[in-house]
Parts: sequence; structure tokens; C-alpha cells
Amino acid sequence: MSGRLVFAAIAAIALVGAVGHATAAAECRQRPRGRPIYRATVVGFAAPSPGAPVPRQILAIYPDGTWTWHGDPAFGDVAPLERAGCVAPAALRELTAALARARFRFVAGPVCAAVNYRKAVIEAPRRGARIVTASPCGRPTDRGTEVLAACAEGVVGDRALDDVRAACRPGRRARGLSLRRPAR
Repeated sequence: MSGRLVFAAIAAIALVGAVGHATAAAECRQRPRGRPIYRATVVGFAAPSPGAPVPRQILAIYPDGTWTWHGDPAFGDVAPLERAGCVAPAALRELTAALARARFRFVAGPVCAAVNYRKAVIEAPRRGARIVTASPCGRPTDRGTEVLAACAEGVVGDRALDDVRAACRPGRRARGLSLRRPAR
């Protein structure tokens, strides 16, 4: 009798978990509404042939946790060229915090010898912030904006929450010892 009771309890817990997961997935499947909180657009510098549209890839993350990605075969993207998904609530909080830290400014940095072949536009439409740089090594952006771009890629990918946190939180720089304050 007790074996049946334990089995029934486990089955009930699994059913409740499955129903909760199904409703979260159903909420995720809806089309995104409103303006995204983050959008990254990568555009090729030149069209493959004169008069052809310029190839572009667009990643957008919305406040409800929905994300969309539109690819282009000119970049070598393979099918499906349009994907959508849902960001976990904890990962969305990490992205929102990284978004608040991003300053969307250029900084002085080393000169890169690589040939730039793509233009990258990183923006936060709801904040009205935008920065345009080149890929692979255009003008360097501030640390917060670099972290934001890495965080968005981590949030959209199927990474563990610890990996997302590592990508979304900038490492603290070690401070030198001060004569005024003793080391702790």
C-alpha cells in the first residue's frame, strides 16, 4: 500500500511540474509585443551583387523574455533562418542588470590590424541608446557594452545559469593596496 502511495505522490508531483512547464512554454510561444529591450544588428559592408539587399542578422530580446533571431544566407547562416525562443526569468534579470550597466560609449583602445567586414549595431531601443562599431575589431566600446553583448549571446544560447551569470557580470578589477586602508 505504501509503495502505491509513494508512486501516486511522485506521479502527482511530475504532473504538476509538467503543467507548470507547459504553461511557461505556452507563454513563451506567443509573438513578442512592443519594443525590444536589446537588439543587435550585424550588417555586411557590401551587398553580394550590385542592387541586391545588404545581408543582415538581427537578434532582439523583448521585456517578456521572448527573443527572435533573423539570419541571412549571405552570411552563411543555415536553415532555419528565423528562430525564436524564451529567456529564463533569472537570465532575463541578469540581462536587465547588464543593460543598466552598459553606457553605449566608445573608449580609447589598441588599434586592430584585421580587416573589418561587418558593421555591428548594438542598441537598447527602450532606453534610446545605440552604438555602431565594426566587426571583428572596430572602435572599442566601454566594458559595460561589451559585457551586454556577451550577456545577450549567452542568454539566447542554451547555457547554464552560472555561465550566463559569468558572462553578464563584469569581473571586478583587483585594487592595489592602499596606505590609508588596511587590506581585508
